[in-house]
Amino acid sequence: MTLTTNSTAVETNPISEGYFDQPTGGTISLAELAKRGGKVTRVRMLTEWTPATGRVADISYIHGEIEGVRYDLRLDIGNLIPLNKVKGELIEWAKRQGVFAKGVGLLDSGLWSSLR
Repeated sequence: MTLTTNSTAVETNPISEGYFDQPTGGTISLAELAKRGGKVTRVRMLTEWTPATGRVADISYIHGEIEGVRYDLRLDIGNLIPLNKVKGELIEWAKRQGVFAKGVGLLDSGLWSSLR
């Protein structure tokens, strides 16, 4: 895990320069990603501190890959998830999609990036 900082933010697991310049296959559901044999490649969270709940996360985007092509995943996840409940929320989302979360790499925290 790499940490980068600037005057206002700290980022874990930053992406490489030009990542968003690469073409994508469009937007698909998690169920479609799993059905086509794809894997999650990146989970991006924005986090902040709230007095009521402590650190919370907003899932900004999730990317997957099928046969070398990156896809944006259509999200159906709430915002401001307490940070200690993120994995549980991802598991519940996968269940709603009929997908085994661990099987598609969704729970691999090495793929997660957070910005705070």
